[in-house]
Amino acid sequence: MTVTKFYASWEKENGEAEIINAFQGIRLRDDARIFTKPKEKGSLYDIETGLHVLPRQGRKNGKGQPYFSYYSKEESPLKNRPSSFAYTPELNVFLRAFDGIRKFRIQERISEPVVEIYVNHSWKLQRIEAEPDYFIVKIYLELLETKPYSYFYKWNGRLALEFLATSEPIPLKRVLLAKRGIPLYEARAIIPEWIQKTLPEEFDTEEEFDQIAKQIRETYSNTNYRLLGKFEREAITLPEYKERYETMERFEIQCKELEAQVRELRGCVEELKQMQEKLQKEIEEQQILL
Repeated sequence: MTVTKFYASWEKENGEAEIINAFQGIRLRDDARIFTKPKEKGSLYDIETGLHVLPRQGRKNGKGQPYFSYYSKEESPLKNRPSSFAYTPELNVFLRAFDGIRKFRIQERISEPVVEIYVNHSWKLQRIEAEPDYFIVKIYLELLETKPYSYFYKWNGRLALEFLATSEPIPLKRVLLAKRGIPLYEARAIIPEWIQKTLPEEFDTEEEFDQIAKQIRETYSNTNYRLLGKFEREAITLPEYKERYETMERFEIQCKELEAQVRELRGCVEELKQMQEKLQKEIEEQQILL
């Protein structure tokens, strides 16, 4: 069974784990920082199954985009079952772009408010245990703050991103994450047109991959670009956040009402000003006639 993947988990000697891409895997192997043979000494694992994997060079005569594959004669528990996601160029580059992003904006519909997201920490391809199963969250964010501020408390200070590059999450994933208070934002992996023109079917070099990811990150961080998507299921607000959320939401509603009143008063002032100017002009015209 041939299985190729672009990301894997690197289990370090100090007990820490890091999600790395295949370019990084090749570099770790070539720098002799990891073992790939024998399999038992390997420290790279498939994110979904936990089986050992090893990095391989691309299929274009040893060049082209590298990948991770299972060892020969390895029997995957996912055999004859669809993978929970496929590694497309769009997904690969969005995972790189949003891993480490510090701020971006989301909007569900044109009628919904734009929410600014400020990130404290991020994890890509985070495994969320939900006995007896588990789910892979594409990007898992620990938030620093949001604007409007109430969304930070509504979302329990965290947010999960699902990039819809191939398929949608299964309903059970939405349900269980919502019950755990993890809001799941299903975003469209929209690559700006001027970047899409340079997006290859496969990345031949790590520099090319990083450059496009950097362009996407800067576009969503530093321009008016918004990550469009939707919350298919509303996550519960945990008790420790609920009171602060309700208080902040009431405050924001009151601020909007005051802003509306200020706009109305300014409109009245402008109308009175125009009336005054009109009367002044009529007085001047009468004075000329007299």
